[in-house]
Amino acid sequence: MGHSPLPDAIHGQGDFIAVEADMLDTVQRTPRSMSDDEERDESRSALLRSLHLEIWEFNNLSCVSDDLVRVITNAQDLQTIWLDYADDLLTICDGLTNAFGSLRNLHCVTLHATREQGTLLLESMQSPVTSVTISFDEDFWSRGKNDNEAGEAATLFDGFAEYLIDLKLVHPPSLSAYDGFQYPRVDLLSVETYYWDTYDLADLTYTFPNLTRLRLDGDNTDSIDVDERRLANMESEYHWTSLHSLIADELITYSLALGCPVRFWGGVQIGAEVQLSRLWTCLNDIQPMHLSIMIFFSGFSLDALSRIFPVAETSHLRVCLYLNHCTLDMFQALDKFIESLENLSLVFLALEFDHDSFRENAKLEIPDPIDNFLLPMGAWAFVHQLAERLPQVKYIHFLCKQRQYDVLWEVSWRPRIGSPGIEEITGDARKKVLEESPFTVDNVTPTYPLTASWDSEQ
Repeated sequence: MGHSPLPDAIHGQGDFIAVEADMLDTVQRTPRSMSDDEERDESRSALLRSLHLEIWEFNNLSCVSDDLVRVITNAQDLQTIWLDYADDLLTICDGLTNAFGSLRNLHCVTLHATREQGTLLLESMQSPVTSVTISFDEDFWSRGKNDNEAGEAATLFDGFAEYLIDLKLVHPPSLSAYDGFQYPRVDLLSVETYYWDTYDLADLTYTFPNLTRLRLDGDNTDSIDVDERRLANMESEYHWTSLHSLIADELITYSLALGCPVRFWGGVQIGAEVQLSRLWTCLNDIQPMHLSIMIFFSGFSLDALSRIFPVAETSHLRVCLYLNHCTLDMFQALDKFIESLENLSLVFLALEFDHDSFRENAKLEIPDPIDNFLLPMGAWAFVHQLAERLPQVKYIHFLCKQRQYDVLWEVSWRPRIGSPGIEEITGDARKKVLEESPFTVDNVTPTYPLTASWDSEQ
């Protein structure tokens, strides 16, 4: 039986493969026997370490199904796979699931648009997989599927439970504790789902007992009785002793009632005074040393701005102040906000001003806060005021996207003068400070060139 050849591009690099629609069309148009090249292709398949199947057209996929299965079966040292439209691919290419299941050296698995076939693939794997990213079809688990058809989510990774370290799930089923299944080595869990009412703290802590990094994202939290969920989670018999990082908004964090210290808390956005009591409860629950938060100024009164942060031991803060639609006097608003900052034990402060809808504010006849407040005051004067009122602060990172302004200041206290000294840090020294902060360079530094159009005064 003749085989249609896989194009050289598929084999061309021993450490990476990409299969795209035009390649598959080429295969269909130029079929020929592989009898002369089969031994050569098998040896080249053995060199593969990473495979990305990016399929956009499925009409011709069946023509190369046997070749794909053969290549993957021979790629016994394959370590990384990435399958777009995983279920369509696995359904059309009969035998592909068994081919992947025969591998013994996979470490990293990424599946997108996953349904029944993708879950069966995961359950068939016997490699020491350490990292899994899986995106389910949004409606797959909401169609009333019988759990027996694809298994509980907690069972999908049982074949490599003793190896799994990083797990990222998008639109997964519930991660209920199931029949004793645990993943003791999982260090990072990232979940994006619409169905937060199916998640319990007890299930998460039991299934992933040694987790240190947790990222949770959900869009329908408004439909959840967060107080009821919080009370239920407070009664959980399973708890983590601590977390290194938590990325979750205040509503999810409040409902989880973690009750353990969290070193870094990010992903927090507040824009209404009703959120403050939950924010304070969360800060008391997890006592983060490092916090990244966005504050929408338009949702707060002057009095509320002075109460954003309670007394806390937070030492590193990255705060984005979103100024659109804010009608408050900016001098007073910033003064009240600094009053709130005085409740923290800040050593590092990254302060970003975000104000991108100039046209909307113009229609509302709202003064531009940058032109009418920050520019006249001057960056150096504002940073100096911060340093005077935050006696423990050592670094102030000041950002303003609309003015392409990004400056890092070092603060030193001068006892003989009784006032802080402020010096701009540049070059390698700046890079070192930002890299050693809990906020990554990507989070803190914008992508525009570091050319200050907002002149500092010293």
